[in-house]
Parts: sequence; C-alpha cells; structure tokens
Amino acid sequence: WDVPLGGAKGDGKSGTWGGHAIPLVAYDETGFTCITWGKPLKMTPAFLQAYCEEAYAVVSNDWLAKSGISPPGLNMGALMSEMHNLTL
Repeated sequence: WDVPLGGAKGDGKSGTWGGHAIPLVAYDETGFTCITWGKPLKMTPAFLQAYCEEAYAVVSNDWLAKSGISPPGLNMGALMSEMHNLTL
C-alpha cells in the first residue's frame, strides 16, 4: 500500500473506506508489513501517515521480568511514558 502521486483522492481518500484494524508485524528500511485478510502486505511510511487514525502497542506482562524489563531490554515504564507523549 502506498499513497498515489498527487495524494489520495476519490475512493482512496482517507476516511472513505471505514475502519480496518490490522497488526503491524515487521518493519524495515522500506516500510511496514501488516497482516490483512490473512496475508502479509507491505505499506509505506507515507501510507501509514495518511491513513492511520490510531495505534496500539500490545505488550504482555508475562513477557516482562519482575524488574519490569523484558529479555531484550524493553522497559515498560519508559515505554508507557513514551506512548503517553506520542502524537502523529
């Protein structure tokens, strides 16, 4: 998914298709990978910026150590602080 040259218009304008909740499962230097209709699909950062209305981060407390830090070093307190201040 990408935004067409000249921006979204007609049926492709933001807000014309209704809501569609999708998980973003990966990212790289070219954009994001989501799962939609049971299949992975790439989307550009421009598409996400144009069409994303809200976002959620799902983190399981079971994944965090007693100290509140996950095995790869995710700090839940820092994450929550950053999420609270996040805006697009």
